[in-house]
Amino acid sequence: MGKNIAIVIVTHNSESVIGRLLEHILSQSVKVNNVIIVDTASNDQTVSVINHYRKAINITLHITRENIGGAGGFNIGLKEAIHLSSDFIITLDDDAVLEDDDFINILLSKKYEYDLDVVSPIVVDIKNRGKTAFLYNVEGIKYSDLDKVKQHKIIKGDLKLFNGALFDYNVIKEIGYPDPVFFIRGDEVEYKKRIIKSGFKVGVVTEGEIFHPTSLNEIFEVGNKVFYHIDNKIKNFFSVRNKFYMYRENLKGFKRTRKIFIEIVSYIFFYLIHRKLDFRGCYNYFIASFFGVFGLMRNDLKFLNRFLL
Repeated sequence: MGKNIAIVIVTHNSESVIGRLLEHILSQSVKVNNVIIVDTASNDQTVSVINHYRKAINITLHITRENIGGAGGFNIGLKEAIHLSSDFIITLDDDAVLEDDDFINILLSKKYEYDLDVVSPIVVDIKNRGKTAFLYNVEGIKYSDLDKVKQHKIIKGDLKLFNGALFDYNVIKEIGYPDPVFFIRGDEVEYKKRIIKSGFKVGVVTEGEIFHPTSLNEIFEVGNKVFYHIDNKIKNFFSVRNKFYMYRENLKGFKRTRKIFIEIVSYIFFYLIHRKLDFRGCYNYFIASFFGVFGLMRNDLKFLNRFLL
């Protein structure tokens, strides 16, 4: 198609998986012009594995002094992709698996077929191939059953960013870059909202598949309410803090106060009733929500660990 294609990958201690991803990129039927990798202060052999592929792939490697998370990594990587005059930019987690050698070609063809500005594949659970790794909202109903989701060729208005999403250059030029303040968790939600708010056409095409560890084990349905909880206290902290930070930034007045109040009361029930007196989880939730509400967005893990149980 004569277009400049870049792939942006963010890595952190991914020596066991990054080679697999680069092998899959090498085997693609559509060759990319640049692979931009932002390594966020890995302390294993990730960089050595990446360097092994430099002769086979045109790699631009950025190594940060500190762990800046996925949000900071994609901020740097997308800036570099724009600097390299990329027409199309594909974002990938380091633990993604591209088994279909025609993966990039499918994304490109579906972008043109459906006239999309951002197109993402369906993300399949790498351990359970009959399930999706995320919930998909199809005509108002949320599905994780792969066969049901694939009954629809496209899910318009939905995106799973940084898991194989292909961006048109113009999208990033207009809306800017992921906000590094989020570190991890929630950065893709905020970025998706910016994309849709700006009026760009987006969608998930179910012919394209990418494999990734599931997130469905973080979702708990209690009655008609859906709760989110991650057993890893640091990941859960960022998930909660960033959610409340978005309430702080995007909602105003009574609407914001009401939303925050309802969320906190709901999660008191979740931790103390549904999870049977999970005082530690409840305490950590309060700490994270406090940080988010008051805009305390310091991402120093040692600092944050002092506040968590």
